[in-house]
Amino acid sequence: MRLARLFDSLRSKQGLSVAQWVLIFAAAFAVSIPFSDPGHRVDEVRWRLCPADTALCDAPWLAGGDANAGYNSGTLQFDVRMSDIDHPSTFLSVSPSYHDYIKAEFYSAADELIGVTVRGDTQIGEVVSAYDIEQTTLQVPDTATRVLLSIRSVGGLRGSISLSSVDELQSSLVRNIAIRVSIIVFIVLSGVLGLAYGVVRRDKMLLLFGAYQISWTLFLLSLSNLLPVSGLISPALNHHLVGFGAIFCSVVGGWLHLAMLRYVAPGHAILKFVAVMPWLLLGAAVLYILGWHRPALTMNVVLVTVTALTVAVAIGRARASKGLAGLFLERTRFFYVLLLAIVVITTISGVGIGKQFSLTYLHSVLVAVVFGVILLYRSALEQTAAERAARRSDVIKQRKTLLEQRLADQNTLTALLTHEIKTPLATLLLMTRNQPDAAKYRSQLKRIQRVVDQVAASGESEEAHLRNVERVALSDLVETVVGQLELTDEQITRLYYSLRGRTVVTTHRFGLSTVLSNLLDNAFKYGTDDSKVCLRCWRRDGRVFIRVRNTVPSSVKFSDPTDWFNKYWRDTHSSDRHGMGLGLWLVKNIARQQGYRVMAKRVGQQVVMTVELV
Repeated sequence: MRLARLFDSLRSKQGLSVAQWVLIFAAAFAVSIPFSDPGHRVDEVRWRLCPADTALCDAPWLAGGDANAGYNSGTLQFDVRMSDIDHPSTFLSVSPSYHDYIKAEFYSAADELIGVTVRGDTQIGEVVSAYDIEQTTLQVPDTATRVLLSIRSVGGLRGSISLSSVDELQSSLVRNIAIRVSIIVFIVLSGVLGLAYGVVRRDKMLLLFGAYQISWTLFLLSLSNLLPVSGLISPALNHHLVGFGAIFCSVVGGWLHLAMLRYVAPGHAILKFVAVMPWLLLGAAVLYILGWHRPALTMNVVLVTVTALTVAVAIGRARASKGLAGLFLERTRFFYVLLLAIVVITTISGVGIGKQFSLTYLHSVLVAVVFGVILLYRSALEQTAAERAARRSDVIKQRKTLLEQRLADQNTLTALLTHEIKTPLATLLLMTRNQPDAAKYRSQLKRIQRVVDQVAASGESEEAHLRNVERVALSDLVETVVGQLELTDEQITRLYYSLRGRTVVTTHRFGLSTVLSNLLDNAFKYGTDDSKVCLRCWRRDGRVFIRVRNTVPSSVKFSDPTDWFNKYWRDTHSSDRHGMGLGLWLVKNIARQQGYRVMAKRVGQQVVMTVELV
């Protein structure tokens, strides 16, 4: 419960607070504090940065066994004075191992030069030993009390000095190999798993994470010096593998951070700026291949620092959107920004700020763990969302199947009932033809027949049978519909219709005739007894329009026109009129199936119904 409350306190929807920013950088600095121990055999060690020609150096000496001059063309010098001169087989170690040139001058207690050793990745005939894991090891003569080291490097000009006996060096060697190999194996496994999982899930971000971890593997292998120690490659090739591997890591990391930013904040203003960074890093790789090693490495460090800092600020300030991406940002923002802050603090050591270079392996593990956990959590969220969506889809399909079955049963019953009613209706119409009150009887029977036809049409409409289309002349269709309505002579005199030319449309004949029949029937049914019913058809801009206009009594209080199209809806003033409230519902349903647009409006006491045939 306490852990859950801690994670809840780190969640943020609207961006990181000031306290969270302070906590992030405090934690980043805490895990980036370098550690080194020159050993108990060192009495004093100091360093200075000189020009390439050390004979012209007048720089003051500074205390310390660690120095970082960034990407510098000068010479880094260390003055090491030893206290235990009687202990045989003392070794001086200089890390990291990827230096172009290391010159060690050994002096006796009388300050006389007693030996010189030259090492370095680019030195001809350079031979490495098993002691050179992650460092360059020099054996100190037994009579030496002082060592003057001069270091030059195309890469970062940096160094950390330590003295140890052969037993201590061997113990350190076993420990370093175990730690380095374990970390490299862990990084390789995380990369392979990321690639495999990304292929299975077709997830671009997981694929980039896997590629990022594989690039880290190549970089760490070269950084550890394991390849030249095992004799697989030369020290010179390993030296360039370190430089190019660092740039390659940055390129893949740039794409990964860009993909993450696009996922959680697709509309962020900084996105276009971040999108340029991987291409600039590719430019740095090209510069390195062309031989401009120091400018390329300097460019790489600056771009990585800027990219990580920019993405950290963007992620830290982004507002969590709705949906899965917003939930992911809300729950992982703190840890992702913490990771980016660590990257920034570590990377700036490349330009000579701080001495965090000694923690590259630790930071590689942090990158793998934090990024891996974040992406696996994202994958879990997406999997959960997909499973819920699948369950909802199954429920909807089941309900849809059930509704379709019930609708089919209802339509079957409707069809049976209307069929059974139509037969006796036809018989009654024939029987009342010669009766004294035939007109009255036939009017009531026709009313029942229209209701039955509407119910049957509603069943056909819901089953979406209105699919067979044909070319229909509107003038002929209007005459047919008017004839089927069996209007009285008085009603016919009140019907005015305007048809411009012989307009032909491609549509379903029964559907359009049902629309016209219901609109005209409603106009006569609910209009005043002496008002005109106007029917107009015209073509405009390739579309055909049909409009029916009528006037209703002044006592009618209009309701919302959108209510008129509801099934079985009838207004209060129409309670004395026959009907079931299906007419306009049928019009709307058929229009939806056929792609028509139906518009209703009132103008004073007039009702205007317009159908646009698309």
